[in-house]
Amino acid sequence: MGERLWRAAHTRSLWRGRGEKLALKRLINKSQKILNEEGFFSLLIKVIMTLVYIIKEFRYRSRIFWIDFNNKIHYGSSAPKYAERIWIYPRNIKMVITSPVLNGRRDSGEVIKDNWPLEHAIPLSKFPKIKFSIDHWTNNISWEETGLFDFMYELIDKIPGADGCYDKKDIICRYEKLDEIFKQIKEEGRLRTMEEIYPNNFRELGGVLIHVGPYGEPFFGGGGCHRFAIAYILNLPIPAQIGCVHVSALPYLDALRCEKECMNDRSDINYSHVSS
Repeated sequence: MGERLWRAAHTRSLWRGRGEKLALKRLINKSQKILNEEGFFSLLIKVIMTLVYIIKEFRYRSRIFWIDFNNKIHYGSSAPKYAERIWIYPRNIKMVITSPVLNGRRDSGEVIKDNWPLEHAIPLSKFPKIKFSIDHWTNNISWEETGLFDFMYELIDKIPGADGCYDKKDIICRYEKLDEIFKQIKEEGRLRTMEEIYPNNFRELGGVLIHVGPYGEPFFGGGGCHRFAIAYILNLPIPAQIGCVHVSALPYLDALRCEKECMNDRSDINYSHVSS
């Protein structure tokens, strides 16, 4: 509720320092409407929730500022930024490291000085959602027969609402939409950036999550599984959200920021081993 009231007034344009007067006008109009239709108590509850949301947003944005500022001070102008976009060729990725080992969404752009957690990495071929996706889109196996449904039942039993699903109907609906996305990406011959999907999106936040390991080796971070699988199958470069970065990978970042560099790194590696 608080988030909706805040967003009704406060657009993402404020990331760029614009829209304050428009935001205030929307906030006043929205508050007046709630007061007239739902009463003072309802307005008070929503104002409190809005304030809580604003505090969370402030803490979140402060963290982004600190990551960017701290990295720039310690590593110079080419240092990684929170949620910045990098370009990755998916068939160069062999391993997956997910949270809580590396929490790439929360700690995007963080530079890791310690040993890279290779002991927690698992082969891409053993990562369930990737395997299910390649079985379905490459081998024409139904989603249910790939084992996906059983996997999702277990997931939503532990975390109700995971991936926006609460029951079988939600799972079917979600994966029908993913089939449409696969067709769209195949027709367009490219993955859209997050800014193309959501024009007011902040950098590449919410994109396919990629950690940059020792000496620039990419690791899939577990975020954006199906987009990653689609890119892998269709042999397409990925506009990705940067996750954690090993200190030895810093000299390689400029190349990863360049889409052309990624396009030049095409390969004809056979991906049948991923579904084996």
